[in-house]
Amino acid sequence: MTNATTRRSLFAGAGAVVMGAGITAGAAASVADLVPVEAEPDADLVRLCGEFIGLELQWRAIYDGPEAVKDDDEAEALSTSIGERMNAMMDDMKGMQATTSAGILAWAHALAVTNGDFGCSFDYPDTVPGCLLECLLRDAATVAGRA
Repeated sequence: MTNATTRRSLFAGAGAVVMGAGITAGAAASVADLVPVEAEPDADLVRLCGEFIGLELQWRAIYDGPEAVKDDDEAEALSTSIGERMNAMMDDMKGMQATTSAGILAWAHALAVTNGDFGCSFDYPDTVPGCLLECLLRDAATVAGRA
């Protein structure tokens, strides 16, 4: 197989991956909306990535937008609660491995939404974007090797 075929097969049928700066809640459609999940071997990973994206958008809404929380103490309490849930979810997600293009898309979508403005460095695997990138690249190489 050629490299082009391998890359194409990774995202076949997935529609589009939202990448780059300026990702909004409307643009950050659920991965499950892009890929049918019912019989998907990576259903749990796809679901968790979708929930993770939802928490990221909730965290952003605390500080930005029409519903931004004005009180600093309230914002801190809300963001801490969401951050703790995201950290626990990330720990679960790190133990999963994508085995299909839908799983690869889920990793890519979570990475795009959590680091859409490229504000975090990928140099540190202990950051959320660094961890997501590490998982995406690890699993993409495995899935591509089977294509």
